[in-house]
Amino acid sequence: MFYYIILIVIFITILLNEFMHDKFEKKIYIFWIIFLFIISAFRYETGNDWLAYERMLDYELPFRTAIDNFSNYYNYNKDIEIGYRLLNSIVKSAGGDLQTVFFITSLFSFISLSKFIKQYSNKKLISVIIYYSVFFLNFNMSIIRQGIALSIFLIALNYLFDRKFIKYILLILIATSFHQSAIVLIPVYFIYRLHFNGKVMLGTLLVFLLLRVINVDFITMIALFLPTSLMNYVFGYLQGSIVQPLLSFGTIERLVSSVLMIVALSFIKDKKLHFFGHLYIIYVILNFTLFKSDIILTRIRFYFQISYIVMIPILYTYYKKKIPKSVLFSLIFVFSFLPMYFFLSSNINKVLYNPYQNYIVHRVFELESTGRERYYSVINN
Repeated sequence: MFYYIILIVIFITILLNEFMHDKFEKKIYIFWIIFLFIISAFRYETGNDWLAYERMLDYELPFRTAIDNFSNYYNYNKDIEIGYRLLNSIVKSAGGDLQTVFFITSLFSFISLSKFIKQYSNKKLISVIIYYSVFFLNFNMSIIRQGIALSIFLIALNYLFDRKFIKYILLILIATSFHQSAIVLIPVYFIYRLHFNGKVMLGTLLVFLLLRVINVDFITMIALFLPTSLMNYVFGYLQGSIVQPLLSFGTIERLVSSVLMIVALSFIKDKKLHFFGHLYIIYVILNFTLFKSDIILTRIRFYFQISYIVMIPILYTYYKKKIPKSVLFSLIFVFSFLPMYFFLSSNINKVLYNPYQNYIVHRVFELESTGRERYYSVINN
C-alpha cells in the first residue's frame, strides 16, 4: 500500500499543478526528487536482489588490491562487472556497508535523472510519475547495477546531441563496466541523425507486429551467429525465461501510444524529440522481437523505454487541446498505476517489497527487520 499511496499523492500534485498553471511546478518537482531519493537511499533490507548485493560486497577484495595487482583483482571474480566491483572495493576499504552503496548509487541516479528531466521534459511532474511507476522499483530498489548504467546513459546523451562521439563512447563503456547490457547503446549514437516519417515508422511497427503474430524467434536466430560462449550464454537465459504473451495490456498500451506519438511527431520539428520518439519505436519493436525471454527483454528494453519520461509529457501537451483533460489525466493515471500494480502483484515482489523498511527509522527506534526472513521465505518456496 505504501507505494500506491506515493503514486496517488504524486498524481494529486500533478492535478493541483495543472490547476495552478505550473506556478509551483519547480518546487513540487524538487520535493519529489528528494523524497524518492530518500526512499531509495535509505531502504533497508527491502526490494529485490539486496541480499545478493550484500554478498557481493562481503566477498569483494579491498581497493588496495586493485591498485597493487589489478590483473589478479580482475581475475578474482569475472562474473561481476569491474566498474561495480571497484565501487564495492572503495566502499569496503572506506569502512562502508551496503547502505553506503545504496546511498551513493541513489544519489548518482537522482542527480542524473533530475538533470535529464530538467533538460528534456516540458512537464516535469508527469515525467516524475512515469519514472516512479515504471523505473523506480526496478532500478533504484532492485537491479542497481543496470540502474547505474542507465544513469550514465542519461549523462552521455548530452554528448550524443553535441556530436561528441569519443566522449559518448567512453561514457557508454563506463556504463558497460557496471552492466554489460549497456553495450547495446553504442549504435544509438547514429540514430540521432536519422529521420523517419510517420508512414515509415508505422509500417515498420506493423511488420514487426506481424512477425510477432507468427512467432518469429529472433533471439534464437541471432544467437546462432554469435561466438559459442555468447551463444551458450543466450541459450542459458532462454531456459529460465518466461515467454511474453502477445495479447496483453502492455501490447495494447504500446500500440496505442505509438500511433499517438507518430501522429504528434509529424507536427513537431525538434530533432531531439524525434530522437526520443525513435527510441520509443525501438522499445516497442524489442517487445515484438525478444518476447521469448523476459530476462533478455528486461535487460535491454529499459534503455529505450526511458524515452517515456520525455514523450508522455509531449503527448499530453500535444493532445490536451484535442482530447478532454479529464480523459488525458485518467489515461496518465491508468498507465502509471498498472505497471506498478503488475510489478508488485507478483508472488515474489509482494513479499520482498512489503513492508517498506527505512534504515534511519529502524536504527533510531531499534526496530527488528523482517527483510532477511522474507527473502529466505521466497528462496525456499
